[in-house]
Amino acid sequence: MKSNSPISRWAGTSEAGTYIGIQILFLMFRFLRRPTFSFLLYFVMGYFFVVRTEARQSSIEYLRNLHYYAPGIFLSPPGLRTSFQHFLQFGEAILDKAIAWAGNVSVESMDVIDKLTYRKIFDDPRGRLIIGSHLGNLEFCRGFASRYRDVKINALVHDLHAANFSRAISRLNKNSQINLIQVTQLDVPTLLLLKSKVD
Repeated sequence: MKSNSPISRWAGTSEAGTYIGIQILFLMFRFLRRPTFSFLLYFVMGYFFVVRTEARQSSIEYLRNLHYYAPGIFLSPPGLRTSFQHFLQFGEAILDKAIAWAGNVSVESMDVIDKLTYRKIFDDPRGRLIIGSHLGNLEFCRGFASRYRDVKINALVHDLHAANFSRAISRLNKNSQINLIQVTQLDVPTLLLLKSKVD
């Protein structure tokens, strides 16, 4: 029996970009830098905005819910234009993820809001479980790890629907797959593994 929950639909969504296309965009950034990448992104995301109907509808639905539950974020109910901006921000976030995985994250590029808590976490020998979402960019944890060499980060990932992106990231940094734990299913062995990592 197949589940129709939002989570199962997300996990089963096929990847949009091809491996070669992702590689070309990364090369554009490397040689032509970010302004050119952002310019080309308009055309790339314009294509996906037109052909990926379900993604476009999901974007508009999310933005309208956001407008309803958090009035004041948008001046008027979000529509196609706001949704396209949503697509563009997603593309920029993909580049940020690639930059982070490539190891090009400097401490100077980060702004730590609560320095006291941050300091306590890294000075404490006990493990921590950090829960994040797509509202942020957890890949930048690598920036913290590069500053504190004795800190080991084990990342829980579900990237079976993003094989091309994962493959492209692996080419940027051969060590990118180190300490990645696939959590396609949270079964008993996986839970025991996670406990051992925290311990």
